[in-house]
Amino acid sequence: AMRIVRLCRDPDVNAEQIESVVQSDQAFTAQLLKTANSALYRRSVPVRSIKQAVVRVGLRHVNNLAIGLSANSLHKKSSPRAQKLWQESRTIASAAQVVALPYKLHEDAFVAGLLHNVGKTLLNNLDNQRFEDCISLQVDGVHPLEAETDLFGVDHTVLGAALVKKWEIDPAFGEAIGFYPEPWREKSLSKIGRILACSIHLAQVLMDLPVFTFIDEPLEPEERRIMEEETMEHPAVTAMKMKPEQLSQTIGRLEKIFIQDTGDD
Repeated sequence: AMRIVRLCRDPDVNAEQIESVVQSDQAFTAQLLKTANSALYRRSVPVRSIKQAVVRVGLRHVNNLAIGLSANSLHKKSSPRAQKLWQESRTIASAAQVVALPYKLHEDAFVAGLLHNVGKTLLNNLDNQRFEDCISLQVDGVHPLEAETDLFGVDHTVLGAALVKKWEIDPAFGEAIGFYPEPWREKSLSKIGRILACSIHLAQVLMDLPVFTFIDEPLEPEERRIMEEETMEHPAVTAMKMKPEQLSQTIGRLEKIFIQDTGDD
């Protein structure tokens, strides 16, 4: 994955060079071909070669795909906690993608969302019992980052940002992972890093709204209006300069993705 990321950063790279690296990994090859032939990229002629797939989806998607599969490979343990962390990362990734859509950073937001809690996964892989102790401290009211630092000497945002640096991927991902808990407080973030970090944070906020947590009891119009007005006051919304209609559209898109019709019809 690191080799692919480095190649994608090279302005003189060509499809043949990417192909020579990709073909050594069966899982990546299969996912790349599947993506190139998906509804998003589908053309009249199906893609059958790695080179054709690279040309069709573009270097940016190849880059992000490599990072995403790398994140997946870190979730090797099959414990309930590991599964929950991976499910959380996928949920927030999908939600952050929707949040960042108006800023044309949806693909990057999805990858950043997949990686936002990778530090937690690393801590859990290192010592799952100690990580469970962190969770217990949080239940008792200790701030998550403080609990991790007390028991591990480092919190998951610092660890995740360090991993991004080691992988040599776009620094904006490191900014997103390192500062997503409160990105509006960090003045040094790049424009992209701020949007990605805010997208992750806002994704978490939105997925905790009553419209998603109480799906068996649909909100009344007035309740929904109040919910959206209160959310508009969140600092992540302010930092992204999001307008009321934009927030409403984002929540609507998320509903289509995450809320399934449980009726008999």
